[in-house]
Amino acid sequence: MHLLVPKVGKMYLSSLFYCLNRKTSLVSNNQQGDPLPQGGRRDDHSLWPVAILILPIPSPWWSGPTDLSKIHTLVVGQLQTNCYVVESNSHALIVDPGDEPERILRFVKDLNVTITCIVATHTHFDHVLGVDGVRIVTKTPFLIHRDDLSMLESMQSRVRQFMGFEVPPPPKVDGYLKDGELLKLGDKTIRVLHTPGHSPGSISLSGEGYVLTGDALFNQSIGRTDLPGGDLQTLVQSIKERLFKLGDETIVYPGHGPETTIGDEKLANPFVGKAGRLQIG
Repeated sequence: MHLLVPKVGKMYLSSLFYCLNRKTSLVSNNQQGDPLPQGGRRDDHSLWPVAILILPIPSPWWSGPTDLSKIHTLVVGQLQTNCYVVESNSHALIVDPGDEPERILRFVKDLNVTITCIVATHTHFDHVLGVDGVRIVTKTPFLIHRDDLSMLESMQSRVRQFMGFEVPPPPKVDGYLKDGELLKLGDKTIRVLHTPGHSPGSISLSGEGYVLTGDALFNQSIGRTDLPGGDLQTLVQSIKERLFKLGDETIVYPGHGPETTIGDEKLANPFVGKAGRLQIG
């Protein structure tokens, strides 16, 4: 018997996505560091307990096609970016090392895996600041979609203009990913999906039973589009025509905040879900 005590709270404010109150979601037990509480804020007065439901749950409780233990999450940097280490057969790729490269490297060392490449789902500063620190040690290529190159090259001036502080020079790109390209990881493959809208070169990474969506799709939210290169209708099209074509049980690992599923967002996402109260597109 398992005791489930769901709670409802407020989504934390990130400058990179729209925020609304959200429902409870399942969060991987592999999240490292100092994870956010269920509602994303530490102000306990924003959490209201709801009915306690006691149900027998078979073991393993998740019957989906992917092993959650192979996708590791580290929340890094001042915007609390989800950096992912995707592992398969002693190999791993690092997705969105937005900051704290030393911490990422310590974690990878503990996993005892060989890093094959570093991928940015898009090139906003909070997803790439840790790239050089990781690449120097792992000696692996840094890959992006070509349509985000100009945004990366102007990163310093954009951050200065919109955020008001200084960041180091952008990392050099070693190669470019294309829509439909397959990344080999151990005995698995990961498909690149071009999902622009939050930025011109935003990509999602689709594996067996999961998808890493960067800042395109979040738990009960979508990426902001008011920054240079963003386009709302393009983002909605990317979500509905690319991400929502994946199976409903597909686990969504977003660039910020907790996990969700494609099915949950298709139904109840406030912006693009069937029952959403702020329908767009």
